[in-house]
Amino acid sequence: MRTLTAVLTLTICLFTLLLVVGWIGQEKEVYDKLLLYQRQLQGYNDHCLRTTESPERIEHKTCPLGFVSLRGKCSECPHGMFSLPRWTSCVKFLTCEDLMTDVRPTRLLWQTERWRYVAAEWNSFRVVYSQRIQNDEYESDNSESYTESAWKTATQLAPHQNILYPVGSCPHTNTLIYSVTEDVYPLTQLETLLKRNDCNNWMVRFKLAMDYVRLLNYLHLHPLGPFVLCSSDSLDTLLSQFAISQHFELLLANFDNLPRGHDPVVCSRRELRGDFVAPEQAWPFSQYRMFNPDEQPGYFHTSDLWKVPDVTKWFLGNSRDARNILNYLAGIHHRCKSSDYSLRPPAKEILTEYESIWSALVEAGSLDYAIF
Repeated sequence: MRTLTAVLTLTICLFTLLLVVGWIGQEKEVYDKLLLYQRQLQGYNDHCLRTTESPERIEHKTCPLGFVSLRGKCSECPHGMFSLPRWTSCVKFLTCEDLMTDVRPTRLLWQTERWRYVAAEWNSFRVVYSQRIQNDEYESDNSESYTESAWKTATQLAPHQNILYPVGSCPHTNTLIYSVTEDVYPLTQLETLLKRNDCNNWMVRFKLAMDYVRLLNYLHLHPLGPFVLCSSDSLDTLLSQFAISQHFELLLANFDNLPRGHDPVVCSRRELRGDFVAPEQAWPFSQYRMFNPDEQPGYFHTSDLWKVPDVTKWFLGNSRDARNILNYLAGIHHRCKSSDYSLRPPAKEILTEYESIWSALVEAGSLDYAIF
């Protein structure tokens, strides 16, 4: 009997030891996978993304666009002037004369319904200029007034890391000129660029979604704002307003339909339909009478918040990682889709939630092991 008990005890001990060894092996395998994943993420981060610093914290370094180095600190250029990296002084905005004599176009980049974007050089510096296209669909379209309005808005908003930096305009040719430090592409080419540059991962995609929310936060809290992203009656229309840099930075590239939302605004003279537009943007009297733009109730910048979940979903794509991130974001996204616009979270709160989830995911090294 004692022998049988001893054998059973030894068997149990050996079995327990095997379980422990197996568990340790599994844990080591998981740890090794996480370590490899973190190294891969670091590689992606080095290859695909670029870390930017706040201008206020930059000392004894190259100042960003719109700033010059004065006494070891970066100071913003006065109104009506601009500067480029490594410049020690600001210069006046470029004019029609500069466009005609010194700006040399190199190639067409892309074209939207209303703007044509062209890569060019100015005194050996890279620039992009956009030229407004006359569209017969819009009978009341006065291109020159639209161009002047876009220029005014662009100069009010710049400089910002997610906005093309304006350096000149020519109202007579309906042209706006922007400085760029690297290649830029239309946002609609995102999938192609991600695959071509081996950057098709959740980190780059989620960072772009954060860029979008960060820009909304900037527009909504701007001292002259809030500004409303009115060219957003569909996802495709909204995406066409943006460019993307070589290092996957989101850039607002169209400024001709960004009204200030202190008072209620109406974004379009056409009736807005579909699930993408916010409920308050729809014609509320469809059961009683035909659409009349003069009777359309106005709305505020909170209409932008309704669209955040759809835009983020587009940025993230359809991968398993994307579905995991969307699960983490489900709570804040549910609030964005509130039919009562006053209950939607402000862009600042959405950005804080995005950044919190981003930090947890990066720290965990995997979307499967993040703890919130």
